[in-house]
Formats: sequence, C-alpha cells, structure tokens
Amino acid sequence: MFDATSRKALGNLLVTVYGVTKPDGWSSASKLAKLLKHSTRIGSVVSDQGGTFVFSYDSDAAAGADRLLNLLIVVSAPGDESAPEGDRVIYYTTPPRMNAGRIEHFSVGPET
Repeated sequence: MFDATSRKALGNLLVTVYGVTKPDGWSSASKLAKLLKHSTRIGSVVSDQGGTFVFSYDSDAAAGADRLLNLLIVVSAPGDESAPEGDRVIYYTTPPRMNAGRIEHFSVGPET
C-alpha cells in the first residue's frame, strides 16, 4: 500500500478480507455497507512497514470446494478503538474481485 501523491509506503494498516456471497447488481460505486451486508469475514492481517501484506486462507473451506471466492479487501488506519470502524476505512475494493484465484495481487493506493 502506498500514498498516491508521495509514492511512500504505508505500513501498519489493518487489512480485512471478506468473501462476498451475493455479488449480483453491484457496480464500481457500491457502498461499503452494502458490500459488507452480503459478506463473510475471512480474516485480517496488518501490513508491514513496506506497505505489503500476505494473507493466506483455505479457499475450499471459505467458499466451498465447488466455487471461487469474490474477495473484498478493506484497509483501515490504526486508531482509537472508540472511533467507529467506518471512520477508519481508507480503501476498499469496489467492485469486489470476482472469482478470485488461489493467488491474487492487489495494488492498493488512494485515488488522486
């Protein structure tokens, strides 16, 4: 993950991965709340100082052996636990990565 203006890495960010269970009818402008309503949290990881992260999961257990996952990645800034989680979200994939393979690469940076 990186800052789009300075191109400097952003580390220590919380990356949460969800499997979207009902992807029909969503556009690139879908709101996070709508996406999360039809998603199952798979897990999370913290990005390293270089802004990278690796997240592994058993895709067969998460999606069922007969289908691929529709992945939603939500990146949140560290913050006060009393702050609403939505206020800390700095990026999410929209639309979700449909039919994700066993290995996926995401380049995450705020739009300029």
